[in-house]
Amino acid sequence: MCLFTEKDFHGDYFRSTGDTRKPWVAKAKTYSKKDYWARNFSSSSELEWFISITIYFFFTLGASVKIMLTHGLTPSSLLTLAHSTTLSPQSLTMGRTLPTTALAIIANTPQLLLSLAYLLSNRLVTALALSREWSAYATGPAHKPLRTTHPRGQQRSTYWLQIPYRFALPLLAASALLHYLTSQALFFAEIRVFANMGGEDGRPVVAADVAGLGSSNAAMLALAVCATGLIV
Repeated sequence: MCLFTEKDFHGDYFRSTGDTRKPWVAKAKTYSKKDYWARNFSSSSELEWFISITIYFFFTLGASVKIMLTHGLTPSSLLTLAHSTTLSPQSLTMGRTLPTTALAIIANTPQLLLSLAYLLSNRLVTALALSREWSAYATGPAHKPLRTTHPRGQQRSTYWLQIPYRFALPLLAASALLHYLTSQALFFAEIRVFANMGGEDGRPVVAADVAGLGSSNAAMLALAVCATGLIV
């Protein structure tokens, strides 16, 4: 099995000190342990890493700016975030003039970005796990056997998921937590105020109707912390 890539043939591996090509010799390529992490992270393109980190950074930056504009970043203001979740007409400060459909789309757009971030993160973690699994066949104190659908002897069975459970389950939990915090940080809300006296037919009469985008600074703070943790 040949593990050389196009980069290897055009790199210094086949060059001599006189900047001339060496004759190609079939020999084993030696991998050093110091290049272990570099090989793992190079399993995905720089663009995939950039897009994934940018999406999580967008959530961190947006939540931080919203908190800073409304409460500031002083210790006393951060302590009051837990008591600022009461829904009232005054808390619906965004999108009061927009139609209901537009408000629903805006409120759920971050959920779409998080779904995209999860797909990209799953792709990155899958590539990392695959690179780690591939390296384990030849490195470590004991070489690991191959994985097959129907294992025999020392062979191992395949994963039900694309990635090991110790990677898949935390990734699923982190994604679910981010979706929940995002739904609490930015949401569509409609407040109706009914008059004390009903109509002539006895039915309640709506005295005021306010619709807009609500936000929870406490959820935004938790969202910023979780998104920063995923970036790190």
